[in-house]
Amino acid sequence: MPINTKVNEWDSTFIFSINLKQIEMKKRRRKLDEDDIIFIMMTLFLLMMGLPNLRFLFEESEEDRKERKLKEAIEYVVNTDWSSFEEPVDDDMFEEKSSKEVKQLSALQKKAEKKKKDKKAENKKSGNKMAVNHHRRVTVTQYHPVTKQCDGDPLITADNSKINLSHLKKGRIRWVAVSRDLLKVYKYGDTVELTVESGNRKINGRYVIHDTMNPRWTNRVDILTPIGEPVSKWTNVHIKKIKGEGA
Repeated sequence: MPINTKVNEWDSTFIFSINLKQIEMKKRRRKLDEDDIIFIMMTLFLLMMGLPNLRFLFEESEEDRKERKLKEAIEYVVNTDWSSFEEPVDDDMFEEKSSKEVKQLSALQKKAEKKKKDKKAENKKSGNKMAVNHHRRVTVTQYHPVTKQCDGDPLITADNSKINLSHLKKGRIRWVAVSRDLLKVYKYGDTVELTVESGNRKINGRYVIHDTMNPRWTNRVDILTPIGEPVSKWTNVHIKKIKGEGA
């Protein structure tokens, strides 16, 4: 046999042997892969079946839970600073109490409004207005119709009435000026009566309001006096409005 022929046979045999080994290794690898997959699937199946039961291995029992809560409660009582403890507010009770107070307040308000309405209706029915106190105690002074004691035109009063000096001297006109706070009680044209209960009573009598005093005075009445006559001052003089006279 020639040498070349023999070498070719060896090559063919070697190559065939290598191919057989490769085929065998592929089969073994494929079998290994299949076995691995089966093992993994079995493992997963066992885990899925066993997990619910494994949970009880780590979960504390009812007795252990009660004992733990009791220890926590004891530690809380021992470690808490009870000196600064304030009683918690019951929101429901607070809301209920607030609701009651609101209802009571609403009832009182309605009652007051009803009383006010009834009183107003009663006054309207009887034709009476709310009573104004026209009786009071005042200080009384006197003034002369001169520029020094009045404004630029001393013969014209605040309500544009003209002073007749002749009538004033003869006592035919008895006029007064009042402080501005008293204009809330009396008005121009009202007739008032002045009464001195003790001492010099020469000013006692009725007067008509025609003028206003300087803003610095309060609770005062100033009597218009003829020029040249002496003036004086009285305190605690009773004044009252004469109904049916004046505006």
